Amino acid sequence: MSKDSTFGTLTRREVVLGIGLFALLVPALLTVPYLFPPQGSLASAAAVAGYSNRVAHLTVAAFAFAAVLIFAICRWSGVFSDHAVETDPTEGPRPADSSRRYLVELVVVGLGMLLLYFPPFLSRYGPFIEDNYFMSVLHRINAGQIPYVDFEFLYGPLMVSLASFWTSAFGFSMVSYYSLLALMEVALFVSLLWLLQKYFPSQWTRYLVFIALSVLFFNTLMGVNWSGIRRFLPVLILIYFAKDPSSKKVLVSGSLMIGALLAFSHDYGTVGLAAALAMYGLNFLRGRFVESIGNGLAVLVISIVTWLMISYALLGGGIVAYLENSLDIINRFGAGEQGFPFYWTLNSVSVFGLLVFAAAVIGNGIGKKKETAVLAGDYLLFAGLAFALVGLKSGLNRADMWHLAWPMLVIVFAFVLPIPRSLFKLPRAANSFAIGLIGVLVCTYLLALAPTASFYLSGLARGSIDTVAGTERKQGLPTRAPSIEFEKSSPSQEVVELGNYLADESREHKPVVFYEEAWGLDKRIGVYNEVYPIDDFLLSDRRGIEIRVFLEKNPEAFVVMEKDAYERILNSNLREPESSSAANTPMKTVLSWTSTIHYQYVEIEDREKAKRWDRTVGAFAVQNRSKIAEFGELVLLGSLPGSRDQTPVTP
Repeated sequence: MSKDSTFGTLTRREVVLGIGLFALLVPALLTVPYLFPPQGSLASAAAVAGYSNRVAHLTVAAFAFAAVLIFAICRWSGVFSDHAVETDPTEGPRPADSSRRYLVELVVVGLGMLLLYFPPFLSRYGPFIEDNYFMSVLHRINAGQIPYVDFEFLYGPLMVSLASFWTSAFGFSMVSYYSLLALMEVALFVSLLWLLQKYFPSQWTRYLVFIALSVLFFNTLMGVNWSGIRRFLPVLILIYFAKDPSSKKVLVSGSLMIGALLAFSHDYGTVGLAAALAMYGLNFLRGRFVESIGNGLAVLVISIVTWLMISYALLGGGIVAYLENSLDIINRFGAGEQGFPFYWTLNSVSVFGLLVFAAAVIGNGIGKKKETAVLAGDYLLFAGLAFALVGLKSGLNRADMWHLAWPMLVIVFAFVLPIPRSLFKLPRAANSFAIGLIGVLVCTYLLALAPTASFYLSGLARGSIDTVAGTERKQGLPTRAPSIEFEKSSPSQEVVELGNYLADESREHKPVVFYEEAWGLDKRIGVYNEVYPIDDFLLSDRRGIEIRVFLEKNPEAFVVMEKDAYERILNSNLREPESSSAANTPMKTVLSWTSTIHYQYVEIEDREKAKRWDRTVGAFAVQNRSKIAEFGELVLLGSLPGSRDQTPVTP
């Protein structure tokens, strides 16, 4: 071994250059985006700080491309020598009794996930977090409202249609919803283990890898939109593509799968499509010009046509609203809506360390002779870099661990799975370094799951106790629309009273608008929401103005507000009360440095959201309606003859 070598068979020059590039990225992400502050009206903590998430993404992309280019030039010029040791393992033989053992493992994992998302237990204390959002979506579909046309939906038509078909078959309820979620989680983790069984014949290695990767897919937010299936599908599709991208069978079937993924989740589908096209880009760089261009165009056309055909089959004429809604969302997020200013945590160090490392490995490999074979692992790693760079456009907008980790998933699988590489082969020490970064990513991600996991798991535990104890659910009076409140062990008295009040025959015909934080009450009080936004985040002033216009055209409409919001508007107090999610705890303080920036900025974001609501809707609602009733911490505004100062009714 040369005296200039270190870190296995990597030269000291390679190590120093890689560390140097990352060292430059550290201050760049903390300074460059502040030089180009975002413009326009944005409800964004990043905008308040003057931090451009778009420029942050461009900065990362520039560093990644620079790393690839610099390492490639160094290889072309002979500065870096070839790594003499082939270390990429190949799949080993399965033990003779593997089939039965593997089946037992799959059954155990499936039953375990079913228990962790057991619908009768969860329904007693739900909804929790993102399930609140998705149940509101299904509640509105239950009213005959059409996604994208009558209400905003951030994801693909296939996702909402599958959930809608399920609800049509099994009814609208929390038990029905959590049954769908449980099946999705069972399918996800069984599929993950099935994949690992293909590559890890060693039982304990397989278990360790499964546990580690499961952390990155575990759904503690409880939304169908946050199921790990959404993140795992593009990984599976790209592994399939990587086996032989030039095969017509792989090209066509893989493109059809990407088209379906686009229809399920257009953001992940777009990233997956870009990563698949990158494989043909690698072939182009290796001199297969005509073939790679033709295959790439075929993948692009088949994927897009499949996406549009599925979307049209599900939406019909509503596809126009779907495309308009999607473009509007892309434009708003592209401008910096809902952005957080980035700062470094252990989690983000592992994310961008892994990104720079992958870029360096790829640059080094691209500089090799064209005669070097390109194997499945090479295609997967190259696609992983493209997947990360495109995915980080979204990831760096929120910049928390939820959004930074998923763009790295394909790179993670490329380093973890023993899929042979030739062009991008590594010595053991270097591959172990990548595994170490993945370990930091997994551990910091696991830490950050603690608050949301404890919230939902406590509900699961209490629900199991109530179910075993035979605690009976209460029965309520009929409401305007289906209500989930009486599925709970302890229904909220104020929510029940509000639902009964609005269901009175003298009021049941009047529309109801849910203001800001009260958005999730629709399916609890049994009233259909009739305005376009689905939750408390108005993506633009225009969305708030549309609600105000609705109130102008419907003077009989009620407005449901939290008391804090009502008093804030009434007293012209622009200070947003501290939200429960922003409450400081020792755990959240630790997580702010190890895992996620979310807790540092969510209170600022809440204040900016409140300002937009108050400016576009709230002031008008309070000035043109009277407080006609209070239900605990909830206020009901409506049209009454006489003075606005009329003494409110307290049921």
